[in-house]
Amino acid sequence: MPYRRSGIDPIRPIGVLLVSVYLYHWPLYNIFRQMGFSGAGQAEGAAPLPVYTAFAIAATVFLAEASSLAFGKRPTLNRAGLAFRRQSNRFSHVVVAGFLAAAAISALTLATAPVKADASEYGPHELAMQNIDRMEQFNAYLSGLDIDPVAMREEREDLPLMPSEVEALDIETDRRRTMEAARRASLRDGPDGPIAMIKPPEGVSITIIGDSVPLGASETLQETLGNVVIDAEVSRHMGFGAEIVEGYAERGELGDYVVITLFTNVHYFTEDATNETLEAVPPGHRVICVAPFGNRGLEEYARMVRDLPLYYDYVTVADWNAAIRDQNYLLSSDNIHMRGKDSCQIYANLISLAIEQAGRKPPKR
Repeated sequence: MPYRRSGIDPIRPIGVLLVSVYLYHWPLYNIFRQMGFSGAGQAEGAAPLPVYTAFAIAATVFLAEASSLAFGKRPTLNRAGLAFRRQSNRFSHVVVAGFLAAAAISALTLATAPVKADASEYGPHELAMQNIDRMEQFNAYLSGLDIDPVAMREEREDLPLMPSEVEALDIETDRRRTMEAARRASLRDGPDGPIAMIKPPEGVSITIIGDSVPLGASETLQETLGNVVIDAEVSRHMGFGAEIVEGYAERGELGDYVVITLFTNVHYFTEDATNETLEAVPPGHRVICVAPFGNRGLEEYARMVRDLPLYYDYVTVADWNAAIRDQNYLLSSDNIHMRGKDSCQIYANLISLAIEQAGRKPPKR
């Protein structure tokens, strides 16, 4: 004789109730939540949001329990439940209608709910820049205003680049010149000769702020670049960048071209520190950022450095990563520091070519 379990499983009523709770909770929650809010936040005179949340929970449990009774899903009814189900058909229709009404009201509430952004906090400029799909609308907005976008940006240096400025940079041309410079930096005088020295344009002053990589190449940098100040230390990172730049600027000793090569110690590399360093450079100067090379972790930071001209039109990239990656045998065993004259000369040439490239672009405004 097959085994039959007697009695009532105490878990089953809970499971049945939870299914109904799952169906009802979301539309009810949205309805009650919107009762407590206006377009700019909590509606004036409205009860606190927890009150509406409590009402939503109570309504959800009530409708869930009502559904269980209406559709005869309560296992405690046993045989009497058949009669009860037959008698409760009308009640089930009422519950279904109530659920559909709640769902419709919820959808309407969500569709018509106002955006809770404060227009004073997010102006037309920021909203457009956050969504590339709105660029055409943003350009149309600017064309209707009697303002100078460049002058407006000079007053608010914390604003991102305007669309017209991004286009004017001709980023693709800039990237091609960067890769060409990386290739040219390694050219030799002959098939087996030394790396050819490439001098920067005459009359420019250069300040290099870096870590142990330019420190190891300092002698070759001096020979190649001429009028250069090299401020480099072992284990220095981007967290020191803004302070060092500000010190040179206050003393009036910052070169026309500021070379930032602080991306090797990625542990301390942050976007905020980079932005602070670049913003510390006073108007009238051009900045060159050196893309790092080393272990795999540095590849991500090299890509980030390559993207800096998208946001700062006065930044040029010296792509050390691209210049040395196929000849890293010229580096020491750590795959980061210089081993001999050739790697030092490639590094110096790369900065010299980046200075030439940066001279084609306007300085910081």
